[in-house]
Amino acid sequence: MISNRHRQTRLTQRGLTLIELLITLVISAIVITMVTPVSNLLKRNQTTANLHEFISALNFARSEAITRGANITICRADTANPAACAPLVTDPIPIPWEQGWIVFTDTNANSTADADEILRQHGPLSAGYTLRVTGRNMITYDRIGLTRNSNATWRLCDPTQEVQFKRGVQLILSGKVNLVNQADLPALPC
Repeated sequence: MISNRHRQTRLTQRGLTLIELLITLVISAIVITMVTPVSNLLKRNQTTANLHEFISALNFARSEAITRGANITICRADTANPAACAPLVTDPIPIPWEQGWIVFTDTNANSTADADEILRQHGPLSAGYTLRVTGRNMITYDRIGLTRNSNATWRLCDPTQEVQFKRGVQLILSGKVNLVNQADLPALPC
């Protein structure tokens, strides 16, 4: 028989056994290893979604140029007035496009997106994402879908600016859009 004193000692002791502690540590390790890949997957998916929105706008502009048989322009949106093209930047510096873009038909040839000429408008990218290109404020497709500007390569970076999440889009004179591998991206800052 167990004495009352020994029974009271066992009832008042609290804490974890070694087995309980090990099980808790194993479960914690499993959860941590599962969360990291999911976080990276979410970042990768958000980066891809932002990139595809931009590619979609370029393809739409080209398609409309061919369909309408007219010049169609895509320009970066102005931060102060998202319904207007941003002021021209003449320096060959990385120009930000993350504030959005406008696709318009320039019927009066003034290189401005007038209210009655806007075909599609896109707001800012997801918070913290950057989309940069050197020396391109706008791209114009002619009536057969060729760009009147030279080639351009945009670089999309996520908020962390990690190399593994950088993506690129290249536009060539024929109007074709290509995805660019991380290793082939020009050395543009994010």
